[in-house]
Amino acid sequence: MNATPSERDKTVLIIIFCVIASVAATAPFFATKRYYYGELSYAKTRAGFVVQEAQQVGKVDTLVIGDSLIEQTYFPDRCGSVFAAGIGGARVRDFQAIIDELLSATQPDTVIVALGAKHFSAGDELQEFAQSTPHCSIVWKAATL
Repeated sequence: MNATPSERDKTVLIIIFCVIASVAATAPFFATKRYYYGELSYAKTRAGFVVQEAQQVGKVDTLVIGDSLIEQTYFPDRCGSVFAAGIGGARVRDFQAIIDELLSATQPDTVIVALGAKHFSAGDELQEFAQSTPHCSIVWKAATL
């Protein structure tokens, strides 16, 4: 069966459309690979957004600093206003770079650090955190397994 030129043109256009749609659908996946293999980590990228959001929110009663567990948690304002500075995969050193900006922007009465649930058991991060923030006290230290 021979296709007429108009049918061939339609077929070519459909194929071109499918190729473009496939590239567009997979582009975000390939774009995010640089976060894991390049110079730009997800934590550093998200930190900028968290600081901007904190500046927009302003004064809060409680600032919660944490990793992916905090990033995914909704905090109702039952006990006052809360700003959740959650950054998936973040470590102590990621927050050391932005803590002053977060504190300045939100001026919290209370700061809760829920960071490193998966990292503290892997090394000296809890001690590193305690040494780098001498003005803070660790109220409760979980036992490592």
